[in-house]
Amino acid sequence: MITIFDWFGYELPTKRRYSLIKEAGFDGVLMWWSSGFGRGAYRHAPEIARQNDLFIENIHGPVMNQNALGLNTLEGQDVYTSYIKCIEDCADYSIPTLVLHLPNDDHSINPIGLDRVSRITEMAEKRNVNIAFENLRNLSNLRAVFSHNDSAKLGFCYDSGHHQRHYEDVSILDEFGERL
Repeated sequence: MITIFDWFGYELPTKRRYSLIKEAGFDGVLMWWSSGFGRGAYRHAPEIARQNDLFIENIHGPVMNQNALGLNTLEGQDVYTSYIKCIEDCADYSIPTLVLHLPNDDHSINPIGLDRVSRITEMAEKRNVNIAFENLRNLSNLRAVFSHNDSAKLGFCYDSGHHQRHYEDVSILDEFGERL
């Protein structure tokens, strides 16, 4: 099965974009799951993908506020709540995996953040959804989370571009490859 991130041709309507993806020979899509970056009415995308006979491999949760995950503030609670809502959406839309960002390494994961990741993982287990934390500028935080939590529902989303840009001298796949 060959899938592709659906975020190209930003100005193309979703129906047209998914039709082109199918015509190009792809079997499925990975979806951006927020209205951020001009995405608009993203909740209609699963139905449109399935109308085009496309498998939905994963959704990518909202970004931009992930650094607040460990804060004991309303912003930190909002990030946690949005991640929980994405898990619920995965289950409700029959999407197997949710891709998320951990805080960047200049916002070290703390006990509050680790507790929230544990509760996110518990919800993922309960709803039978996989969580895949993507590498960005968060190598230390990935290490901390993976050493703290061994759930089979908690995995790793490898982004080769992020790897090259932020940690090209680190063998990320050797370190986290078993969690892909």
